[in-house]
Amino acid sequence: MAKPGIPPKHSTTQLHTARLKQIRQARRARRARSFLLALLAAVLAVLWFTGVYGSSIALIGDLWDSVRISAASGPGFPQKTGLGELYQVEELAGGFAALAQKDLVVYSAKGTQLRSIQHGYARPAIAVGGRRVCLYNRSGYEVRVESRSKTLYTKTFEQPVLFCAMSPGGSLAVVTRSARYAAELTVYSPGMEFRYGWNPTDTEGIPLRAAFAADNRRLVVGCLTAREGQVCTGLYWLDTRRDQVAASASAPGSTLLQLHWLGSDLVLAVYDDMAAVYDAATGEETARYSYGGRRLVSASVCGQMTALLLAGGVQRIAVLNASLEPAASIPAASSARKVVLTRTAAYSLESEAVRCYSLTGEEQWSQALQSPPQALLPAQELLLFCAGQVSEMEPPGEALGTAGAGGAQREAPAEAGSDASGLDAPLSEAPTE
Repeated sequence: MAKPGIPPKHSTTQLHTARLKQIRQARRARRARSFLLALLAAVLAVLWFTGVYGSSIALIGDLWDSVRISAASGPGFPQKTGLGELYQVEELAGGFAALAQKDLVVYSAKGTQLRSIQHGYARPAIAVGGRRVCLYNRSGYEVRVESRSKTLYTKTFEQPVLFCAMSPGGSLAVVTRSARYAAELTVYSPGMEFRYGWNPTDTEGIPLRAAFAADNRRLVVGCLTAREGQVCTGLYWLDTRRDQVAASASAPGSTLLQLHWLGSDLVLAVYDDMAAVYDAATGEETARYSYGGRRLVSASVCGQMTALLLAGGVQRIAVLNASLEPAASIPAASSARKVVLTRTAAYSLESEAVRCYSLTGEEQWSQALQSPPQALLPAQELLLFCAGQVSEMEPPGEALGTAGAGGAQREAPAEAGSDASGLDAPLSEAPTE
């Protein structure tokens, strides 16, 4: 027994244990500091991107959702979605949002169903930006902004809604009919505060599609009009900090199908008869790829690469770089219906199969399915939608008994602004007069 007033002697093991405890406490403290610094950086980034304090506060809820969802465990995939025909499937913060005739479901990257929303819209559509989904009814009057945990905003318009587009930071562009102009475009902040308005005239035409740049301030709008007896697509670059149109371009005789930003300086427009790249500062066309009389079946964009599925004689997949120069020309099966491009491969969705090609055109593998594939989505993992089920895909031989869906190759998430779901983005229909 130790004598009173004399501290007891500690064994080497006890000292080592105490030292380890101190190290663990220091590590926890460092992690806590790192988390707080990351949170502060995120807040500052939000403030910088939006420039509006109220909008920044609104996005804190999105950040909290991310922390909460990431910390929770999940069942993983495959999962039964309970959905029939899919209208749209979009990547959402590593998970996905899937729209069907009556429902919108939201899943996390870990396979947890976060939301199930019955919309009741006759012509439903969604626009996704960052961690939010805008749900609306084309030619209806209501627009709903949904997070992964709740309905954030509901807004009713006086004129029918033609379409919506969301920026990566959560800003929302709503295009409606107009009693005075060809249409009205209104941009709202992430807090649904008015930020910008543009009223295209009959000369400029009716907006068909819009796409935001990554800075959340610039957007390009494609409008359809008639000139000299033929249809004409006009592109207009807008900046929410400026009152005037920043730049414009036109494509006589062509109908716009998709719009994508290729980085911060270039915009890709996919038309019914060609694809073209434009300088975002001047509107000057910098590259063009003509389909040569072939019909566009499907298009997919990832990063600065584009894949086009073209029909006419033998179906082919053209893989193009940012200058629209062919990186590969791939013979596709006659049953191919969709093409999906990722950072590392191009996928062909056929009547009852998925086929994988390298970006230089070599076939890597094919996977037979029991039902037609509905969509293929590069989220946190590569997800296949088939027969009301979503599952991770793996190359044949690596799948571990995934029933009915096959499995597929693991992929990094597609870059922002990509369109690689295997469900072509629906055209925003011009109103018929």
